[in-house]
Amino acid sequence: MRVRVVAASLLLLTACADEGAERGAPVEPPAALGGKADVSERVTLRGALGFGEAAAGEMTEDLQFDAYTFEARAGAVVDLEITQRGTTRRIDTTLFVYGPGVGGSFGTAALAFDDDSGWGPHARLRGLTLEDGGAYLVVVGTHDGRGRGNYRLALDCPGGDCAPAPQPEPSACPDRIAAGIEACVADQLSDTEAGWTAPDAFEACLDAEPFAVGYDAQCAEAPVPACELPYEQAWSALVGPCRDALAHRFATAGCVFGDTWQGLWRTPGVAVTAERRLRAPDGLDALTGRQIVAAMQAAGHTDVESLAAAFERADAGEINVVDLWDATNGRAFVGVEFGAGDTSVGAIFPADGADPVAVNGDGDLYQCTVTPGPAGRDCAADADCAEGLTCAGRADGVGRCADTSRHPAEGTECSADTACAAGLLCAGLSRDPSWGLCLPAWMRQTFVSEGPTHLEADVGELTLEIPARGLASVDMDVVFGAEVVTEGATHLTVTLTNPSGNEVVVFDAPVGHDTHWLDVVPRGFSGDEDVNGTWTLRVVDGGRVGLTLERWHLTIGSRWD
Repeated sequence: MRVRVVAASLLLLTACADEGAERGAPVEPPAALGGKADVSERVTLRGALGFGEAAAGEMTEDLQFDAYTFEARAGAVVDLEITQRGTTRRIDTTLFVYGPGVGGSFGTAALAFDDDSGWGPHARLRGLTLEDGGAYLVVVGTHDGRGRGNYRLALDCPGGDCAPAPQPEPSACPDRIAAGIEACVADQLSDTEAGWTAPDAFEACLDAEPFAVGYDAQCAEAPVPACELPYEQAWSALVGPCRDALAHRFATAGCVFGDTWQGLWRTPGVAVTAERRLRAPDGLDALTGRQIVAAMQAAGHTDVESLAAAFERADAGEINVVDLWDATNGRAFVGVEFGAGDTSVGAIFPADGADPVAVNGDGDLYQCTVTPGPAGRDCAADADCAEGLTCAGRADGVGRCADTSRHPAEGTECSADTACAAGLLCAGLSRDPSWGLCLPAWMRQTFVSEGPTHLEADVGELTLEIPARGLASVDMDVVFGAEVVTEGATHLTVTLTNPSGNEVVVFDAPVGHDTHWLDVVPRGFSGDEDVNGTWTLRVVDGGRVGLTLERWHLTIGSRWD
């Protein structure tokens, strides 16, 4: 990392004037450009020093300057020395001190300099009084800029009272800094060609350079204590609280709908409550019509301005509409999808509007503006949840925040053809599509794998534990899906064991060397067994040929016992 310093004043070189007349004046650190991020090409920041500590370095090239930072309180009296021990005997060292730092700059001139006050040709500054508290920069150089060899720089406080008083850590992200981060994320996500996800954009906007935009605005319009610190120190103090304050908006899972259109059916916190395949505009309400036209335009078909034109443009004249419930925010959405030249395109809208909140491009979701809400987050007690939410379905001390208040339509009958009110799902249809009960959407959770798991040949069996939490008490629906790649002909057996110890066969058949997609409703769970706790997935490779479990998902619907 390079740091910003500028040339030392020649007035500070008078201590060496006589010798300088014979050898020439010491070579100073070169001036740097202005601004927080600008740097000198020859001044390299090597790290931070504490009192009573020393740093070792080596001069290996011409015009090399090594810089170290240290923190001191106002009035501190410090010693800086290139020590005999650890330093090449003949190297002629110099020391420059700058500071205190303000806004990332350590000043326009060195406040202290030494050439030969130490042992032999080494530099030493004893009894240096620092009138102001803050961050200081000490730069190590050589007299003619061509010295080679090792050096050891020591920092001491003879009086024992030099370290700065501890500063309280910020507990919140200042408003203008938070706004700057949010604007940065929005700007990144608007660049659809870059393909940013919300978590990636959020982390990028926490880097020091983009963070400085909000910091500068904060310090100019409504200064906070951190504005008195050097920028690097202020950023270090503020970035943690800002990450914590905004993580729920950007970093938890990015887009609440997931990354793909097909993934909607297995995205935690989102439920597909109804599906319609439309083949004609007849009978559609005006809002659905506007959503379909807007989905066409969001997918690039900007010349489509009518519902009739939209059906003509869709492959085979078919348009798919799905009703979605975001249990994390308690909001209803509508997804519109159609084929366009063998690709899946469309958009997702609020249930009551026609402005897209996510765009489906070739099956992937972009420009998503809806992030996970407060429900669905892990918790240990009700106090960990937002107001109005409780910590439900605790297992091993961990549950999930949910709105457990009773919905007026909870418990009414439903079927595959009769939908429930917003916020409710028709539970029990995996057992009987003709009859179910409308239950709160939070009572159904989807748990997904984080990556592929490989089973080596000759091992024979793979066992994975799936911790389930945040549900009601007993099972209503269980659906399992997986992608398994076998490396030869084998007998594949997959079983699932619930927290009550009931093991049910998911798949059991001979298979060839291929990729196998499983989408199964396991038969054998009673409907009256525990759902919160550890589920066990067992995959048996009977032929011991080796396999890879590329991905899996487990959807569990529950009810109160």
